[in-house]
Amino acid sequence: MPPELIQKVKASFEKKKGAFSFLVGFDGFQDHICQAVKVRYDSRTFAPFEKMKDFLQTLSAAEGKGINIELVTVRKKIGGNGPILAEALCQLGFKPTLIGALGSPDIEPLFLPLTDRCKRVFSIAPSGKTDAIEFQDGKIMLGHHESILNISDSCIIDKIGHANLVSCFSEADIFVSTNWTMLFGLTNLWRYLGEKIFPKLGKKPKWGFIDLADPAKRKKEDLLDALSTLKWLQSFFPVVLGLNELEAKRVLGAIGVAQNFAISCTKKDEVEEMANLVQMRTGLSGIVIHTQKMAASSFEGKTASVDGIWVEKPAITTGAGDNFNAGFLTALACDLSQKEALLLGVATAALYCKNGVSSNLDELTSLL
Repeated sequence: MPPELIQKVKASFEKKKGAFSFLVGFDGFQDHICQAVKVRYDSRTFAPFEKMKDFLQTLSAAEGKGINIELVTVRKKIGGNGPILAEALCQLGFKPTLIGALGSPDIEPLFLPLTDRCKRVFSIAPSGKTDAIEFQDGKIMLGHHESILNISDSCIIDKIGHANLVSCFSEADIFVSTNWTMLFGLTNLWRYLGEKIFPKLGKKPKWGFIDLADPAKRKKEDLLDALSTLKWLQSFFPVVLGLNELEAKRVLGAIGVAQNFAISCTKKDEVEEMANLVQMRTGLSGIVIHTQKMAASSFEGKTASVDGIWVEKPAITTGAGDNFNAGFLTALACDLSQKEALLLGVATAALYCKNGVSSNLDELTSLL
């Protein structure tokens, strides 16, 4: 990134960070970052599976027999797309409002630091739990979702109150809704907001940003209903959909493009083509797709792409997509270009993977 562009980013950021407001919801997890033991030498030392392929081959070889896998928790951290994204925004200097499954009746100790860093925090349910088995080339997320499956519009109103919800949205410049896949009441919540909340706002959000999370286990009809509802919400503000490569292909399959989508996503122009196709077919204002090696976006038919920043031996990968979204949304808040937004996104994700924690703007621009 040229020095003059870095100065532009910093100047815009300093102007916006104190005056720009995010509202983020509605999930929440405790993440247990784990390694799967390949060889244990003694009670203290072991060698983990480093490659996901080796782990999956070991599982496959046990078909019809049975297998015992030891998991070692190496770290316990804030989890859920919403809380991780909110934490990353806090690290960048914003003070978002967070609504999520953070504990009931009291906020759980793991999430208490967010109550000091965010503008406001509301908890609507106990958190879920994820055992994230991490490898150098990917991760397997084993989730316990019981506590979040019934989060709905009525649940949120009961916990927060209609007046508080109106107040939160009145302050929000960007509304971020995450983890549609696991929150089965989220489509109905969007409808409630569109019918009961957004029409009453004097100042509506400038943007809505949606992260579906992997929709593989949801029915095609549910996904189509969600996409249709998001298109309807654009009567209030433009909606941007954030996807990874697999999620983008599943969306395309649901809206009528063959499942064996021909684009291989090995080149930037191929990811741009995919983003543009999703944007045209869904009718949403913007589509952002991030893969391990690149990222691309399409806004009203105008596309952009950048190379990713590869981290050879990541300290963590769980939450990388949420940190990408935080960097991208920071650029959106600062009225930067699509390409600049993608650059901030990949830099935010890369530093998070490298260091195991979210980074501030100085660290991001130093990397760029």
